[in-house]
Amino acid sequence: MEERNEESPLGEVKEGTQKVEGKPEGKNGEKTSKEDADKKNVEMLKEQLSQLRDEKDKWMNKYYQELADVQNLRKEIQRDNQSLLEYRAMPFIEKLVPFLNSMDMAFKSEPKDPAVKSWIDGIHMSYKQLWQVMAEEGLTEIDPKVGDEFDPAWMQSMQTVDGEKDDAVAQVFMKGYKLKNRLVSPAMVVVTKKVVKKPEDEKKDGTK
Repeated sequence: MEERNEESPLGEVKEGTQKVEGKPEGKNGEKTSKEDADKKNVEMLKEQLSQLRDEKDKWMNKYYQELADVQNLRKEIQRDNQSLLEYRAMPFIEKLVPFLNSMDMAFKSEPKDPAVKSWIDGIHMSYKQLWQVMAEEGLTEIDPKVGDEFDPAWMQSMQTVDGEKDDAVAQVFMKGYKLKNRLVSPAMVVVTKKVVKKPEDEKKDGTK
């Protein structure tokens, strides 16, 4: 009879057991590697998100800055247009000033001839109508009085004379004109300068 070498069933079970026990170790290793990769991806995404936020803030700041510049430019253009509109009559009025001064000087004289006086009165009426139109555009006279304080913004000093105080109007040569808040022509005036008495002059005054 032939003898058979039969392997023990237990041996097969053991070998099978060893194979089964080896599989979980491989799964754990794969799981750890996947978690590490996921963490790296999360960190990378966080970094990219942070960069995108910084880029967004940069462009938003630039946008607001450009918007502010555009708004300021729009306001400046509106102011310029408003100024052009308000002072549109300035070139015409500047040419009209010599005529206004001539008329003002002519009306100060009193003609003796009734016919001439009647003629001048008619011109005066037309002059008033012209002034009404100019006043509607914002034209006003600069007409200082004797004793008023000299204002260099609206007056021009033609000469100085001695007086009790400095910078007082002593005489008005010619009226000035302004269109709203803009000078057209200054008033021509004489300005006082305070006289400083010397000690010897004061003694003389005291002996009188």
